[in-house]
Amino acid sequence: MLIQLQIENVAVIERLTIDFTAGFNVLTGETGAGKSIIIDSINAVTGEKTSKDIIRNGASKAKISAVFGDFERESEDVLKELGCDVSDDGLVLISRELSVEGRSVFRLNGMMVPAVMLKQIAPILLNIHGQHDSQQLFSPSKHINFIDGYASLNSELSEYKKVYDEMCKVKNELDSIETNDELKERKIELLSFQIDEISAAELVKGEEEELLSSRDMIRNSENLAENISVAHSLLIGDDNSEGILSMVRDASRAVSEIAEFDSDFTSLSERANNVLYELEDIYSEIRGANGKYDFDSNQLDNIEERLDLIFRLKQKYGGSVEEILEKLEQLQKELDDITFSDKRKEELLSKYNSLYASANKLAENLSQKRKQACVSLCNNIVEELCFLDMPNVKFSVSQNRVDLKADGCDQMEFLISANRGEELKPISKIASGGELSRIMLAIKTVLTKGDLAGTLIFDEIDTGVSGKTARKIGEKIKLVSKSKQVLCVTHLAQIASLADNHLLIEKNAVEGKTYTTVRPLDYNQRVNEIARIMGGEIITEVTFKAAEELIKN
Repeated sequence: MLIQLQIENVAVIERLTIDFTAGFNVLTGETGAGKSIIIDSINAVTGEKTSKDIIRNGASKAKISAVFGDFERESEDVLKELGCDVSDDGLVLISRELSVEGRSVFRLNGMMVPAVMLKQIAPILLNIHGQHDSQQLFSPSKHINFIDGYASLNSELSEYKKVYDEMCKVKNELDSIETNDELKERKIELLSFQIDEISAAELVKGEEEELLSSRDMIRNSENLAENISVAHSLLIGDDNSEGILSMVRDASRAVSEIAEFDSDFTSLSERANNVLYELEDIYSEIRGANGKYDFDSNQLDNIEERLDLIFRLKQKYGGSVEEILEKLEQLQKELDDITFSDKRKEELLSKYNSLYASANKLAENLSQKRKQACVSLCNNIVEELCFLDMPNVKFSVSQNRVDLKADGCDQMEFLISANRGEELKPISKIASGGELSRIMLAIKTVLTKGDLAGTLIFDEIDTGVSGKTARKIGEKIKLVSKSKQVLCVTHLAQIASLADNHLLIEKNAVEGKTYTTVRPLDYNQRVNEIARIMGGEIITEVTFKAAEELIKN
């Protein structure tokens, strides 16, 4: 169950800690006091999408923390399978920080985790029913989800979905192959031309860079050859002057002779010899480079032509030689797919038929289990609705076979007759707001009997009801709270009076700023709050006594 909720800098809440108890927790307060913020905060901390706009004005970030505990053994085992270890004291702590930059940080027991992990464990922690959930009854496509949840068909749906997705993938490939012959021929002709154009160029990875380097060398060959000649003359000398190599050789010889008589010159002699050896190596390489930069004028023309070809191919097929070669592979594959499409089509068709047969078998199995589940589901819902002051109700599910789709081969819709003598009709056509709330409560009550979630949250389940019906709804929720913790946001005294733990949400303005607070009520405070709900601003002695009587009863 949810033990504690901490909220910081969310909307009009600056800092708030709410302690919940087992049983029936009720939250009441004036319209606009912040009841929806509490529910939104619980949604946010369990991984639902949340806008940064919820951050309180002037704050840099918002933080929400929730402590859960008192788990059933089965729930604890499932949490562990999902990677959530319960602490030694039986608690699970989840938190979320949201910055004004829009970045969210989720933590599970102090460790950072992705939002998807919290979404996975959230159904084990709690189940939230809001006004939006009731609207799902107006959408027949959503009804099948209620049935599957009741029948616990998760594993069967997962197995079917895997085969169905693969079948759709094969079908899409089949559709892409089935083009008319004229388009196919035109496509083959174009692809063949493009492949031949690239292949004829015989491109090599890295050759463009080599060509550019060679072109620069040829363009500067005259200057390079001249520098080689200058270096050669300076090293070896000419008719008019002695070269550096000869002078260094003489110097090295002189120092060596000195070293024979003066050991202080031994090291210097070695250094002079090393300089001589290095200069001789340099001279040897420069001499070998003579003629290296003698190029035929045709070589530059050939390089320019090659670069021009590469440039034109780059404009059509990619920004580099590597990309052009990748494009060639892509074009070749596309041509092969079309050329061998008939053979591929046969293979795909055989695979599709096999997958369709498997998917159809799995869908039929799903359909049969849904049909079986609907019998007890309808009986249980009717039983719940009778308790909720709809004694003449009839409830059924229409089940029609349709083409295979993501959830099987069934089109299912809830049908209801609220009054004696009326035909069964779709809920969307006959249900009033009050009936809708009761129907959804009945469905939720039936579905949660096998639900692992330890906490149920009802956000204004009382919409459109009053009087005796409201009391019945309260009694049903009270009954549910005997086995699960319930949090209920309500505007009705008939429901609020049944609380085990009554929390009052208040909004106050202090020094130009608005603050929301939540406080538990003792008996006398509860009487005052119930009287306020019943009588509005003016609370008479009669209203006060009625509130007290409502709580006692």
